[in-house]
Amino acid sequence: MKPVPLALGELPPFRVPLPFYLTAPWFGMLAGLSWIRDGELAFASRWLPGTLATTHLLTLGVMAMVMVGSLFQVLPVLGGTGVPRARTVGPLVFAALSAGALLLALGLDRSSPALMTAAVVLLAVAFGVFGILAAVSVLRRGRGAPALFTIRLALIALAATVGLGLWMGAGIASPDLGIAYRLSTDAHARLGLGGFALLLVMGVGYQVVPMFQVAPPFDARLVRVTGPVVLLGLALLAVTRSDAVAIPAASGIAASGIAYAIAGWRVMQRRRRRRPEPMVRAWQLAWVCLALALAGGWQWFVWPDLRLAGLPPHRLQMLYATLFVLGFALTVILGMLTKIVPFLSFTHLQRQCLRVRASPASLPTMEQIVSERAAWVQLAVHALALTTAISAVVWPGLGRSAGALLAVDFGVCARNVTVAALRHRRAARRILLAAASAR
Repeated sequence: MKPVPLALGELPPFRVPLPFYLTAPWFGMLAGLSWIRDGELAFASRWLPGTLATTHLLTLGVMAMVMVGSLFQVLPVLGGTGVPRARTVGPLVFAALSAGALLLALGLDRSSPALMTAAVVLLAVAFGVFGILAAVSVLRRGRGAPALFTIRLALIALAATVGLGLWMGAGIASPDLGIAYRLSTDAHARLGLGGFALLLVMGVGYQVVPMFQVAPPFDARLVRVTGPVVLLGLALLAVTRSDAVAIPAASGIAASGIAYAIAGWRVMQRRRRRRPEPMVRAWQLAWVCLALALAGGWQWFVWPDLRLAGLPPHRLQMLYATLFVLGFALTVILGMLTKIVPFLSFTHLQRQCLRVRASPASLPTMEQIVSERAAWVQLAVHALALTTAISAVVWPGLGRSAGALLAVDFGVCARNVTVAALRHRRAARRILLAAASAR
């Protein structure tokens, strides 16, 4: 599958995705502080209020925040048509999503029906508005069909995840409704992580890995097969409890994800830029964690009572979830932010130069927006936080250390994105001044 040329002329203004990128790291820091507060209990059980709150700080506050913000940029450049009314809708979606994610985490942590009700309403607005307009965008005929096809599947998974999440949230907020929300927990988590997160990273990766690394394209057969197999498997797991159906479905999901990780590693090994880069190492770390998480998750699904390395089943489940969320999804997100933010900043500044007829000499380089050294520091701190979090699953006494490192990890990210935003603003002003003086 050959990546299509990017339709950069369809990009919405940089101010549309930037608030998402600036806010997401703060949710990650809150998650780290939650681990510090909970200590040994942080990794004890998925059902504890603090664990549920931290999980949603990372998945909604960080992952969904960055992914939704990025889709405002990804959809127009891959499909040729952007999210309708992005300049107006972007701030609305951002405000509802950020407030809803924060209130949901507080509501789960404090078991507060009032906070949960407010969170459900805000998240329904955020994902309802964004989902409808994103669907309009991806259903239009455009270019970039192979990668965009996988992103369409990711949006279907997002709709199912949000629907189940709102249903469960209503059950928690209003116990009188009698909603057995715990029965939907596994399907909600699988569709959110294995559906939306995995499929979106796969779809974006099919485009950006060959583009940024000057590497050969992914095999077209892999692109066509893996996404549908993952989504079909998740749908089957959501509607059946028969082992005759569930085990093949789980096997198909695991095999597809692992095949993608192996293919990504091979594509990266064949890149033309041979020198080590932080983005390369971030993708490679993420693919290793994805393969381990899916292989382990398949083991846990098929043999739920099996003990590995002396760990009881519930801790193995926490281990595989940590590998997927922190090791795979957040590694890609943190790594991509150090690449995508300067790329978008440079692209928008370049367009501004052309629009006002300023000299290209006014443009900063991508290295001047976010340096490679800053990206290496980000990757090193994240790898340390990931290692400590995995260790804390085995030795819960490391819970506070994992929390402290997670807070530092996202603190570094917040610093990088904020510095990039400030440098973008200064450069934009400098371009306008240069254009004015040239007249």
